[in-house]
Amino acid sequence: MNELFNIISFALIGVSFGMFTSFIDDCFYPDMIFEKYGRWVASLGWWGKPIGGCPLCFNFWVTTVFFLSFFGLNILGLIVTIAFSHYIINELVSNKIDKY
Repeated sequence: MNELFNIISFALIGVSFGMFTSFIDDCFYPDMIFEKYGRWVASLGWWGKPIGGCPLCFNFWVTTVFFLSFFGLNILGLIVTIAFSHYIINELVSNKIDKY
């Protein structure tokens, strides 16, 4: 029962990370608060993917860094959290237009 509760908790944390990184990705669009940063990241090309150029790459790194900071090396929790955050970010960005 305790393991099931942990998995459900990590799934909800993953949903939260997916929504958070989608919000941050929205802030990189033109006429938004982090537009200059978004343009700079877009100018980096492939190298800018993990720092905001690609929503899925950015989501992976943000989720991984925060998860490891708060929960340590819990492999099952990390996999569940990344899986749910990727599902949410994929659903949220599927209908967006390209930034630049």
